[in-house]
Amino acid sequence: HKFGGNTERQETYKQAEQRLITQLQSMLTEEMVSQGQYDKWHRECCEQLIESFAAVGKHKMYYGQAQKWINMALKYLFVLDRELTSRNYQFFHIPIDNIVLEKLATMNEPPVLTTAWSRLDSYEEYLKFQARYRSAFAGTPMDNEFTLWMK
Repeated sequence: HKFGGNTERQETYKQAEQRLITQLQSMLTEEMVSQGQYDKWHRECCEQLIESFAAVGKHKMYYGQAQKWINMALKYLFVLDRELTSRNYQFFHIPIDNIVLEKLATMNEPPVLTTAWSRLDSYEEYLKFQARYRSAFAGTPMDNEFTLWMK
């Protein structure tokens, strides 16, 4: 929001993009052993993106925006190269956005947020949403998200 007018936007974006690439490469070469380990990596990755925007561009990025970058990047990587993502795919979080929230709203007791997804500023609330989503569906969260998108 209002980032387009930021004079440091290109440098901020480049730094954030490089941090994300580094984090993704690191995670994809490591075999996560638990959801907790993945969640810890994911939080650190979100915090690095948020820090990049604050440090260089003096711009506020929210956990909601950071999770979308990370989770969509992993979703695209899965589509492009399943073997690359197969080690940790079972732990991936679903990307939260208006379309997913709209589709989930039809469920009994859907996972909900207290604010717009893009303004989500609490990692604990974000993680509760992911846990609620995982408990609502049997199987792998991202497989279920792909199915949800097809509805």
